[in-house]
Amino acid sequence: MANRRFEMHEYRHVIVRMRLGQSDLAIAQTGLMGRKRVGQLRCLADCHRFWDLSNPVPDVASTKAAVSLVLTYRKAVTRWWRQGIQGKTINQALVRQNGFSGSYSSLCRFLQGLKQAHPRVTRVIFKSCG
Repeated sequence: MANRRFEMHEYRHVIVRMRLGQSDLAIAQTGLMGRKRVGQLRCLADCHRFWDLSNPVPDVASTKAAVSLVLTYRKAVTRWWRQGIQGKTINQALVRQNGFSGSYSSLCRFLQGLKQAHPRVTRVIFKSCG
């Protein structure tokens, strides 16, 4: 179960169980997530005061999606990508020219989206023999 991604409803279930006073071991034994992840979530819940019963349990609408730092440089990255420049080179140029503080992985995700939105077109040419 290592590196498993959890859905929001699974986090909600664990937070509700924490509010009911269950231990990390008891929650882990239900199979929702491991003890290590439950401990990490407990620390996060402490920071955001999820224990206070007057606060609602977080839902999908209340969580903000992270905005990629690459979007600030969308035009330049798209232009370089269309010129055939590789991702590592684009990342180095962003850091050198603009002080880009985002991760290389965020740039790769952005470039993957470009590849899916703009697939390369290939043509098959038939020639007659003889």
